[in-house]
Amino acid sequence: MEKTEINRLLTCILEILEMMVESGAEIYRVEESAVRVCKAYGMERVDIYATTSNIIISVEDGGTIKSHTRRVKQINTDIERVHRLNELVRNMTTNTPSISEIAEEIKNSFPKEKLRALEAVLANDPRPRYQHDSERVYAMEFAGFEV
Repeated sequence: MEKTEINRLLTCILEILEMMVESGAEIYRVEESAVRVCKAYGMERVDIYATTSNIIISVEDGGTIKSHTRRVKQINTDIERVHRLNELVRNMTTNTPSISEIAEEIKNSFPKEKLRALEAVLANDPRPRYQHDSERVYAMEFAGFEV
């Protein structure tokens, strides 16, 4: 897997894990989900440490090691959302959908009333103009989500 694909996949996985923690999923389930998904996508080694406020994941693929961290800023209890996210994880481990398909599933979990505003912000490409690194992954907080 190419470096940019690893970054995109890790970003999607972190988004799912963050939503799981925010929705009240058990931490062991969050960590187990990360390992299962990464192994399904061929990662050789996966190290994950999750708490109710932070998620750290490192993966190794073909000698390339990538690490990402995500801060969890809010926690609620939404068992229905946890169930939907568990279904997404099961689908990822069984069928290994493309990164674009995963991103679409994550997008579908975003509150509909805020989706148009987010699309408008992203249409203006909020990335810094002075950065030209194609390997770099950008994120921002919007409506309580990191996108």
